[in-house]
Amino acid sequence: MPTESIKESEVMEWVAAILAPTGVVVPKGDIKTVLKDGTILCKLIAALPDGKVGKYNKKAAGKFQMMENADAFVKAMKAYGVSDDDSFASVDLVEARGINQVKIALLSLARKAQVKEGYNGPTLGVKEATENKREFTEEQLNEAKNIPRAW
Repeated sequence: MPTESIKESEVMEWVAAILAPTGVVVPKGDIKTVLKDGTILCKLIAALPDGKVGKYNKKAAGKFQMMENADAFVKAMKAYGVSDDDSFASVDLVEARGINQVKIALLSLARKAQVKEGYNGPTLGVKEATENKREFTEEQLNEAKNIPRAW
């Protein structure tokens, strides 16, 4: 499912569903308003299986504290397995310069969470592909050589 087809409201519903069992109530609103200070994001990664976040400011009031929280989340997200390509810079969130990139990062995080052992929470987007290794016997490989080709 392309990123554009996932609505911002779906991303926020996923965030709220992950945090609900922890008692954190995610306010209604858009990503740039609700997630701006980074505290919800830091609580989000901590609520996922194997998710760990370093120190963050629980009452980020100033822009500098918000940037630190966003950086803490990004660092934790990368440790969780999200690639640099799917990540975002703190200014993308705090100054609302790249909200679509924030959405991409959260979709990637949701994909990574789905394949973690012990995760049985809500899903968002497509599930990350896992290896499907196949082994063939020598007899099967020889039989395949006898299959007529179309060209």
